[in-house]
Order: sequence, then structure tokens, then C-alpha cells
Amino acid sequence: MLVIPPPPRSEYYWAYQTGEYEYQNGVVNYHERVVGSYYDNEFAEIYCPNQEDRADIIATLNKEVDSSGGRLEIKGCSYSGYDSDIYVWVSSDNEYDWEFVYMHTITATSPYWIDFYNVERSFQYVRIVGYNSGNSVRLSLDCICVTP
Repeated sequence: MLVIPPPPRSEYYWAYQTGEYEYQNGVVNYHERVVGSYYDNEFAEIYCPNQEDRADIIATLNKEVDSSGGRLEIKGCSYSGYDSDIYVWVSSDNEYDWEFVYMHTITATSPYWIDFYNVERSFQYVRIVGYNSGNSVRLSLDCICVTP
């Protein structure tokens, strides 16, 4: 059966471009799969097997979220047997003004909307960080959604 995804909703913000950063043995696979305005079951992966490994996906949103901010959610899950720590940062310039938003430990193995709550500032960049602080990280991430 052919499934046609819904068209982008203009009131949402989503990733239209991505990049990656890897530290030590941290790995990002398919970072571009978080691009898009809806979830499509095409997953980016973050894997950090050893302590202090780190892997980031840096997403540029389709437009800047204004100073009133918005609710930030990421569709994703962890692999079975992993307690995956995910940290999120936001920025308006992708250089010097990164601000930490929230950290979750993900254990669910079925994709769900991971809620990073209201971000009360302007931003256009979202940095998703997997960091192994003692727990191996293995995340599957589908898309980012910011609702004003």
C-alpha cells in the first residue's frame, strides 16, 4: 500500500538541512534522515559505545523560531538494552549562543515524540547530542518538530 505523507504544516518548524559532529568513537549514521516536516520511519542513528564518546546531529530549521519560542519534540527511540542519554541544545547563529534545553534518558524501543518542552527564545539550529557518560548510547531519530 502506498502511503502519502501529509504536506508540511506552515505553523510548524522542521529540519531542512543537517550536519554531524563525532568525537572519539561516537558515530552518526544518516543524519539527513531527520530532515522533513513529518515522520517517515527513516531513521538517523547516533551510537556512542564507550564512555565519553559523543555524536551530534546539527539541524537547521526551515525558518527561525521567533523570540516567543516553541515546543520542541523529536521523534525517536533507543535500541533494546540501551539507556541512551540524549541532550538538546539550540542556537540562533550556530556558533556562540548555544543554550542547553534538556536531557532525557531514552529506554523506549518504539518511536515516540520525545518532549523537550517549551524553548522560550529565538533559534534556528537544534543540536541533538548523544553522550556516553557511563551508559552506551544507541538512538534512532526520525524528525524534529517545533510548534509555536
